[in-house]
Amino acid sequence: MVFKHLAVHLLDKYLGDYIENFDSKSLKVGLWHGNLTIENAYVKRDALDDLNIPVEIITGFIEKLTIHIPWKHFYTHPTKISIHGFYLLLKTRTEIVYNSQKFEEQEYRSKMKRVEKVEKFHRKREEYIYFGKNPKRKDKFFQRLKFHILRNLEITIENVHIQYQDKYTRPFHPFTFNLTFNYIKLTVTNAEREDSKILFKLGEINNLSIYWSANIEPYDNLSKEDVIKKFKLQINEHLKTNIAQQNFILRPLNATAKFEIAKKPQKQDFQRPILQAKILFQEINLNMNPDQYADILAFLEFYQYYTTRAKYVKYYGLKNALQAEKPSIRRWKFAYNVILNEQIRPRLASYQ
Repeated sequence: MVFKHLAVHLLDKYLGDYIENFDSKSLKVGLWHGNLTIENAYVKRDALDDLNIPVEIITGFIEKLTIHIPWKHFYTHPTKISIHGFYLLLKTRTEIVYNSQKFEEQEYRSKMKRVEKVEKFHRKREEYIYFGKNPKRKDKFFQRLKFHILRNLEITIENVHIQYQDKYTRPFHPFTFNLTFNYIKLTVTNAEREDSKILFKLGEINNLSIYWSANIEPYDNLSKEDVIKKFKLQINEHLKTNIAQQNFILRPLNATAKFEIAKKPQKQDFQRPILQAKILFQEINLNMNPDQYADILAFLEFYQYYTTRAKYVKYYGLKNALQAEKPSIRRWKFAYNVILNEQIRPRLASYQ
């Protein structure tokens, strides 16, 4: 019962952050009965804003999301998560808008995460030292629960097409980067037992491909519905076309993987790897032509420029209030604030 409330709370929180017009009441009712289905849902355009990357969403669409949780047979039957049809269109973000409140919140969250990591490391170290001398330790409820979820979890993702369009880094040579695959599956194998100390998983990926096209007309002026229609046609047709005619960087790739995850590696003094994977590729074929290489270099250069600008934009936030000043004076003040706050003050603080 406690886990039901926890699962509903977490899914409501995270799905609500990424899906437009999310109905939390339907989520609670569906999950309470063990089945949740979301169809024809659009991804929020601001879903990537917190990542601070030069990419923004034009259109994101989930054709069907299904979650099945067998509450009555939770420890024996698999929990299944499946996504059928995920289409995402991205474009270059050129503007950086500084929000002091949002920046302070991000800084606070990042500091708290670092503190939590250090505290978690010390707690685990103390537990390992103590319980190494006292082996009659009982597993905590949430540790057992986490293992059962991971052991019985099955994930299927089908028909995915992600496209990034860039008409800014090389204005006279716009390009698109595409990632597609037919399906990715993570399933439970029959080799594991209830008392097994090792978790066995089988993964499979079908027709993973990356292709990079130049001089393509952007989809900025198309409606969401038209963009999704084009994506559905492309994911079905690009593999049917002669491979030689496609600008593949990674040609269609099939692979299988076997995973072995140790349940309690600390009890064996970490003599066994926590995660052991065996991956089998049928064929790996990578290609890159000069135009693709130049596009990649241009994008990486723009990304470096964007991240540097995003880091220091807070020191230039007053420029709108200082329009009366000469540009040279504003630049000198900007340089002064950057050096003072990024170099001098941290150095002085380290000696206090």
